[in-house]
Order: sequence, then C-alpha cells, then structure tokens
Amino acid sequence: MRQSVCSSLYFVCLSLVPVCMPVSVYLWMFVVPTGAPQNFTAIGVSPTSVRLQWDPPAQKHRHGSIIFYEVVYHQRAQPLDDFASNSSDLSTLIEGLQPNTDYSFQLRAYTSKGPGPWNNRLPFRTFGSCECISNSNEFNNF
Repeated sequence: MRQSVCSSLYFVCLSLVPVCMPVSVYLWMFVVPTGAPQNFTAIGVSPTSVRLQWDPPAQKHRHGSIIFYEVVYHQRAQPLDDFASNSSDLSTLIEGLQPNTDYSFQLRAYTSKGPGPWNNRLPFRTFGSCECISNSNEFNNF
C-alpha cells in the first residue's frame, strides 16, 4: 500500500459567511512514517548478545521527528515467540540470546502519530561459545 503526501483543496462553508472559501490542508501532518529505517545491520558481540545498528528512514519518508524505534525478534525455529525492544538511539544491544542459534530481527520507526513500516527481516546467527581447555601440565615437561 503506497501512501502519498500531498496537499488537498477543501471548501469550507461557514454559516455566518454566505461564500465558500478554499482551504489548503497538508495531510502529511497526520501521516506516520512511510519508509523503514535503512542500513539495518547486526554485529555479534558475544555468543549471547548482538548489537543492532541502523540509519533513520529517508528524510522524505519520516513525516515528523522519529521518537523511537521498535525492534522485534525471535528464534527462526520459534517464529511465534517474539521479543520486543525499544530504542531512541540508532543502535541497541540485545542480550540473553542462545549461542549458535538463528534469529530474525525486524525494525520500524515511530513518530508521535504512530509506527511506520517494518524493514525487511534481518537474519543473524549467534556464534558458539568458546570452550578453551587449558592443560596445566602442558608446559611442565621441559
């Protein structure tokens, strides 16, 4: 569905004035963002956390100030178990993930009028935990 931003011409007739007068109304004042955040990326920080980063929607699609961003995500094997996080910044740290697991992330921007469209799903796989085993006798054989 494509929403357009335009000005429309309406005629307002006041009962005290016998003449109708044209009034231009700018509809963009009542429109939510029409574009999704851009350049959505994920960077693994640890086996159980990921940093998500993005840029705001293009200026022509914002239709006001962005007040926050909503992130929803789930394990790809469990698409009905969504988790949500909000951020007023252009990044957020998601913690408490399972190591070596596939996730799907989505993002949208909000103005005071409501949410814009979701961006495309961003797949991400957390990396496995490092199981480093130290052998204390390894260097004692010299």
